[in-house]
Formats: sequence, structure tokens, C-alpha cells
Amino acid sequence: MTLYIGVDFHPHQQTLAWCDMETGEIRTLDLPGDPETVRQFYSSLPEPATVGIEASARARWFENMLFETGHGFLSATRF
Repeated sequence: MTLYIGVDFHPHQQTLAWCDMETGEIRTLDLPGDPETVRQFYSSLPEPATVGIEASARARWFENMLFETGHGFLSATRF
């Protein structure tokens, strides 16, 4: 099963939201924009995730990191 995560992406912070498919609970998390902290979080996910982000010209490093950690992404700029 794919995990879908919505991300409000800013240079210094990310706010994430996703649904725990086992419990139905909506979860949120604020991550600092530090690339290593972000990489650690996404690397720790037990399954591949599809991450939705809003249009952002400064997200290329984030998109690359998602692919490197085995995840995909959707962006408003890709539709």
C-alpha cells in the first residue's frame, strides 16, 4: 500500500499531513528545513510514499532526496 503525504514546503520548515491507514487517524508533523533531518525522516518510512508538494522553484533538492530514499512526488508544477 502506498503512503500519501501532503507537504507544505518552505525553505526553513515543512509541515506534513498523512492518514494512518490502520487507525484512520490524521497525523501531522513539523520538520525543520535542515536537509539531514528531512532525509532521516523520509529514510525512516517503512514503505514507499508519494509526497504531494505545492509548486516551488526551490524544491529540487527535496525532489532529488525523495527519489534517493525510494519515494515519489506530485507537484502542482507537474500537472
